[in-house]
Parts: sequence; C-alpha cells; structure tokens
Amino acid sequence: MHTINGATRNSLKKRDYLSNQLIRDVHFKWEKVLNFDGMSAPYIQYTYARSKSIWRKAQLDPTDADLSCLTDDISYELTKKLALYPDIVKDAAYKFEPYIIARYTYNLATLFNKFYHECNILNADDNTKKARIVLVTAIQKVIRDSMSLLGIECPEEM
Repeated sequence: MHTINGATRNSLKKRDYLSNQLIRDVHFKWEKVLNFDGMSAPYIQYTYARSKSIWRKAQLDPTDADLSCLTDDISYELTKKLALYPDIVKDAAYKFEPYIIARYTYNLATLFNKFYHECNILNADDNTKKARIVLVTAIQKVIRDSMSLLGIECPEEM
C-alpha cells in the first residue's frame, strides 16, 4: 500500500464526493479514488503534471504560434471542449452541482491523453509544435482552474 500525505488524501476524498450529483448516495472506496485510469483525482492530477512536463520540455516561446497548424480531429475536439468551460462553470454554479465541473474536467483530461498518444507534440515541426504547446497550455490552465474550483490541488510533478 502506498503512503498518502494529508493533502492528497483530502483531494481524493473531495474529488470522489464532488463527482456525484448531490441527490445520489455516495459510496466511498479507496480503490476507486486511487485509480489512475478512471474518473479520479489522481488521473486528472497526473494529466495536469504530464501537460506541465510537456510544456517544460518544449523549451520554446509559443507566442507567435500559428494555430491554423492544428488541423487534426483531436485538436479540434479539444478546442471545442475548452470553449465550453465558461458555460460549464456557470451551469454548475446555477444548479449548485459541482459534479458538472468534475465530469467536464475528467472528460477534458481523457481527451488530452488521447491527444498526447495520437499527436507527436514535442517532435513535430516547429510551427505545429508551437501550436500544440499553446493548446497544451490552455488545457493545463483549465484543468488547474477547474480543480481549484473543486478545492483540489494540481501538482507540477507526480
């Protein structure tokens, strides 16, 4: 069994609790919240740490990126998903249902991991690499913000 520090343990409990609608019973299981492959805090935190690692390894300034280089389907899907974020937050606040943010963040993390596996981010040509780094940066900001709204920290490394 792995040792879990207090902050991580609290994040795991919060994420599991907040991923459910308020009208449902919560069945807490450590096996579920420690899962790196499912809808859990560690899965999303690991995705965030992965995005930060890519950003650090890129070693470039993407300010002059040409986003028209993002022509693949997964980049388009990620861009559409990112555009939904403000409405997701408003909807969750209006309905008093934090699970809406939790599920959105999980779906964004899943889509990002698909992007990571399907698109060569760091070894692409310079223009495509810059554009993909801009997308990675936007994803990591939304993940960090949404997890913060849920009261969960995102570590830079895992």
